[in-house]
Amino acid sequence: MKKYYITALIPARSGSKGIKDKNIKNYNGRPLILYSIEQGIKSKYIDKVISFNSRTELSNLIKFYGPDILVVGSDWRDGDIVGKQFTHEVCFFERIPQYSTTKVLKNERK
Repeated sequence: MKKYYITALIPARSGSKGIKDKNIKNYNGRPLILYSIEQGIKSKYIDKVISFNSRTELSNLIKFYGPDILVVGSDWRDGDIVGKQFTHEVCFFERIPQYSTTKVLKNERK
């Protein structure tokens, strides 16, 4: 059986449509992106965690690792998927609206 090497790519972009720079905003006293990075590191299914903040960095990482499958959010179905030319398959996951980070942060500020 083939052993897959799993790399988590965590985008840290600042171009959020809802809250500018939300990845570095504090939530419970810590930058929001830190929660994703820590969960990736703790996961028994992930071998390596990489965070990036630009389309060029993401494209270069995908090209370097050459993943068999690239998983992206369902909101990218009709969009320009960075790095899709370097992978064999693109899969989409459905988002859960009540868990939107923008909504969580807006509620935190009230």
